[in-house]
Amino acid sequence: MLQPGGRRNGSRNRPASKPRLFIVSWSSTPNQTVSREAGRIHDKLLQVVTERIPKHFGLHPVRDIQVLTPMNRGGLGARSLNVMLQQALNKNGEPSIVHFGSTFAPGDKIIQTVNNYDKKVFNGDIGQILTVDLEEGLLQADYDGRTVDYEFGELDEVALAYATSIHNCFYQDSRWPFCSSSDSSR
Repeated sequence: MLQPGGRRNGSRNRPASKPRLFIVSWSSTPNQTVSREAGRIHDKLLQVVTERIPKHFGLHPVRDIQVLTPMNRGGLGARSLNVMLQQALNKNGEPSIVHFGSTFAPGDKIIQTVNNYDKKVFNGDIGQILTVDLEEGLLQADYDGRTVDYEFGELDEVALAYATSIHNCFYQDSRWPFCSSSDSSR
């Protein structure tokens, strides 16, 4: 079911030129049900994020859609969903760097996980990787039109952000123009 969203309390009043985020969430059910349903949910989520929402609403699957999940770990957690969505939405991203088990490539959606006052990028800020320079050991990311440079040793400050845990929505400075939720137990 689609419902109009709203602005979170305390957010800055920055007008959105078009909808930026779409929330896709589901409620948890007992572990046996989640285990049986995980494959079906992955397939449906992939179809919704890569085809149905972009086609129906004219949204870009990386820039405009945000998948939220109640957890980080497990088959339906943010880590697992990020790998799946990265393969679907940026499978040919090259050159790439692997850091602490995560692969980062141009075009990937990332989230800042700690405040970095020197770079003026803060916990919960979402950006997109512009370049990965393997010779210089440098990654450049765009945060709302501002380029931020990361040395490869600083990549522990960011994570993939095609999917994030639900608590990250409280850090976002965005409108939530639509909200879709489903209860997999029904």
